[in-house]
Amino acid sequence: MIRINLTKSQKDNLRDMKYQNSTECLEHSWMVLLSNDGKSPKEISLILKRHEHTVRFWLKRYLEQDIDGLKKIKPMGKPLKHHQLDNILKECYAYGPKHFGYSAEQWTVSLLCDYYSKTTGNSISKDTIRRALKKTRYRYKKAKKTVPANAPIKE
Repeated sequence: MIRINLTKSQKDNLRDMKYQNSTECLEHSWMVLLSNDGKSPKEISLILKRHEHTVRFWLKRYLEQDIDGLKKIKPMGKPLKHHQLDNILKECYAYGPKHFGYSAEQWTVSLLCDYYSKTTGNSISKDTIRRALKKTRYRYKKAKKTVPANAPIKE
């Protein structure tokens, strides 16, 4: 059974968390305060409508790391592969494709994929480029193949 005995200053710090942090941190501090009041993890879980394992987890975190242990854990997951994409798109739209050595007049999704691959060394799909364009509110349309106005006329 996990029991926590707090000093007056520790209690004050936990009560002050409601003014400083998120509601999750407030809930975690309540768990510690209820444990200090003599409640068992099972009783705390019934009061706060959380699983008993969750209550134990946060009480143990408090014992190990003090008040910093009650802050939210950063979510784990796959790191962003294309975190540079927004900056590269801004750079591309500041200059035309000719500035970067392409013969095209306007950027296409395929050209953006190619430029991204050359600059970062990572491959990227056209759909990822389209999503990034939409997220950054760039407008784009499918390029049409037309004969240039200054092309020689076939007779």
